[in-house]
Amino acid sequence: AAGEAAVAAVTAEVAASLDAAGYPVTSGDREATGGGTECERAAVRKPGGRVRDAQLGAVVGGLLGSSCCAVQLTINALAPLGINLLAPLGLQGCAGFNTFLGPLRPYSRGATATFFAVRWASAGHGQPKRALVVATVLAALLTYMPEMLLFAGATALAPPTDGAYYLDVAVGSMGCEACQHHVRRVLLGSSGVVDALVAGTEEQGVARMLVQPRWGLDLAAIARRVNDSGFEMDEAAAKVADAGAPLGPPSPRA
Repeated sequence: AAGEAAVAAVTAEVAASLDAAGYPVTSGDREATGGGTECERAAVRKPGGRVRDAQLGAVVGGLLGSSCCAVQLTINALAPLGINLLAPLGLQGCAGFNTFLGPLRPYSRGATATFFAVRWASAGHGQPKRALVVATVLAALLTYMPEMLLFAGATALAPPTDGAYYLDVAVGSMGCEACQHHVRRVLLGSSGVVDALVAGTEEQGVARMLVQPRWGLDLAAIARRVNDSGFEMDEAAAKVADAGAPLGPPSPRA
């Protein structure tokens, strides 16, 4: 009995040292050693539970706060490979997450911010906060991914701007910022496209391209690439646009 008590005391001391160094010992680790009382095991188990709660809150809150933007990006990335994750639902291109989650985005973000504010307020002094920092950063990245996508992207080709002009063309089946980002990447990776802006959703979607016709511009090929990604673009509906005009659905040709 005395030997077991000594082992339990040493185990508890080692666990406390590891916790202070930022390496919390899980309940499985303690039980594997056979040391520690039930109260001690509960004390060791608690930090691990808080870490899991923070990680789960980061993923769920981040996805809801961005209308599952990361999920849509994954769907878009697999589409050119012939992998349609939406096939079982009879869909392609945009999954439509933003249709349902978009109106709830402010509330989802508020709930996520409140969740982490409570987590930080309840974190005791001297306790390791590395896992909480990681979870907070992950939540922020997932939550504000739509905003980051609006500022992301770079031209794959660099045609000269001399003689370039703007074209507006309707793009259908875009349901969120992730879809807009994907279509813009397809356009920017096409020959003859100097720059591109994409806005709107569903039937109101439109792309404005700054194009250089002497640099291998092929609107039909661009439309095929966009359509192969699960969206809808008709190159015949493209119309010369004024750079200063508001970006909106192009008017039908006369």
